Amino acid sequence: MIETLNQISSSWFNTMVLFELQNSIFIGLILMILFFLKRGPASLKKSLILIVLFKTIIPPSFDLFNINITSQTFFLPLAAGNFRNAENVSSLIPDISENLITFQSWLFGFWIFGMFVLALIIVKNQLKLRLMLHSGKPIYCNHEVTNSKIRFFISKQISNPFVIGLTRPKVLLPGNWEQLEPALQKSIVLHEVNHIKANDLFWNYLKLLSLILHFFNPLNWLLVFLCDLYMEMACDDLTLKNSELTPKHYIKNILTVAESMAANDYCATTLNFSRTFKILRHRISYQLKKEEEKMRNFKMLNKILPFLLVVLIIPFSWQCQNSDKPSIQEPVNTSAQDADFEIINNLYPFYMADEKPVMLHKERPVYPDEARRNGVSGLVVITVTIDEKGNVIEAVPLKEIKVKDESGAIVRVQKVNRHFELEPAAVQAALKCKFKPAKIQGKPIKVKMNIPFRFRLR
Repeated sequence: MIETLNQISSSWFNTMVLFELQNSIFIGLILMILFFLKRGPASLKKSLILIVLFKTIIPPSFDLFNINITSQTFFLPLAAGNFRNAENVSSLIPDISENLITFQSWLFGFWIFGMFVLALIIVKNQLKLRLMLHSGKPIYCNHEVTNSKIRFFISKQISNPFVIGLTRPKVLLPGNWEQLEPALQKSIVLHEVNHIKANDLFWNYLKLLSLILHFFNPLNWLLVFLCDLYMEMACDDLTLKNSELTPKHYIKNILTVAESMAANDYCATTLNFSRTFKILRHRISYQLKKEEEKMRNFKMLNKILPFLLVVLIIPFSWQCQNSDKPSIQEPVNTSAQDADFEIINNLYPFYMADEKPVMLHKERPVYPDEARRNGVSGLVVITVTIDEKGNVIEAVPLKEIKVKDESGAIVRVQKVNRHFELEPAAVQAALKCKFKPAKIQGKPIKVKMNIPFRFRLR
């Protein structure tokens, strides 16, 4: 059970580190672009933020560069350019350690727990709003901007208008709705309807999904704040465009609603008229600047920049190849004379095969109790013979390495640092490993290769 958890956590950690790195760089890039678009329209800024938001839920999934960062190729000393020593290249076997929960497993548990708590809070808020909706009184808004699909309710439990529901949107209005001026009512209705028309409800749920997945990343919280801000700003622009109000009059309406807020009843699962006071301040500042100084159009950027960012999602979502297959350094330019010299009793060095042996089952050695008590750890290399069926028919500890020159002559013999207490366990594990047999011209052959087992105390 613990071993399985550690394996899952290790895979999760490798993916998550790359995922967060890609997201952080992408968010940083957008923040730089937004800095140079200070005077740009809110609709453009909103589009950029929504593209980044979409990127944060795409894990590394594009294998662009065929890079392997989680597997390793094991080398025993190999002379540069000398492929006679390629027999010392081995396939990777996972580290063998005590049956303890790793640090990565603790991080994985924290991530699962954090997601669960945040999701629970969101569901609780959603249920609370549903109860408010059921206790609300349905009303009819006689405005030309509405349509029959949008339903309105009045609830005395809120002081700030809300939009909830994805497929069947509903607007929840405050209890003092009937006392508000008609112009203010129209501003509120226009604002909420524009949220629905702009599909902000969908993006709001996507934002929550992103927040749940990356709750530990401060940049993601900043992204959520900017998403809320620019959705409201863009909605304010649409409301002003479809009404006779000036920015100053519209700001006055926003402040009127904000002043009636007895408490901050902002909920992350909804879209509302005045949002939090921090967002409100930015919205007011934006509308005042629009009226006082001419905002730039950025007509070309409105089309080109979002397209470029969508294209950038692909390179920012590349994955490194993560394979359980052994990583083998393949030799080149091995001459026929070399092959005749190396082949003994039809036993080939694995690197001479057209199709290299592929490990199908990796047996994990049992850490010897005595070695654990004595604190013995380290690398054990086992030389195995793999038959034509892919079975290991012989396994012996590697004792020495013969380093050869280009002509095939042995230039030195290097002793291997052995761990005698660990070798029997490594030999037993090697004998239980299973391979896809090596082949030459489509015919299975018997090969010889080295397999390393690393024993590590934790």
